[in-house]
Amino acid sequence: MIPAMLSALCAAICTGLCVALSRAQPGRALPNAHQGDEEDMPLPSDTLILSMIAVAMRRGTSLPRALDAVGENIGRGCGVLLLGVARLLNEGYPWHDAWSLALSDEAHGATMALVHDALADSWAYGSAPMERLEATIAQVDENERSQIEQGASRLSIRLLVPTGLCFLPAFLFIGVIPAIASFAS
Repeated sequence: MIPAMLSALCAAICTGLCVALSRAQPGRALPNAHQGDEEDMPLPSDTLILSMIAVAMRRGTSLPRALDAVGENIGRGCGVLLLGVARLLNEGYPWHDAWSLALSDEAHGATMALVHDALADSWAYGSAPMERLEATIAQVDENERSQIEQGASRLSIRLLVPTGLCFLPAFLFIGVIPAIASFAS
């Protein structure tokens, strides 16, 4: 009776220690859930922005109008930048001048560069934008999928250590030590 209680107590202590160690990692706090504020809502992914532009272009919308429509629907951040680019293109500014402010934005410059590169040939040479947009969407999807798979593999390694720290002592105290004690008596 006492070895079983001692084993259960040791397993509980090991489990508590593993939980405490996993929570003690700096910078691992869960994000707070905010509701209602538009500023707190996440921005759409690059894939979604490119897909929205592609849908607008498939419907026969001009490139500046497609950027304008997507910018209106996104709102802040990327949306404001897309609205600015659309406005400048409609006013007759050259392609690179219209995109210069959006590409230099620190927070959303990478997304703007994706959109810019996907649509540049269409604007400059009058080529159909869909093939380039779809190729860019596929590449962005593949990059995101690769990052998710790498993160999942790192997570599985990180989960292995606490799991081992929990199960090994429990196996020893519940399985091995009572078996040795029963053989010894």
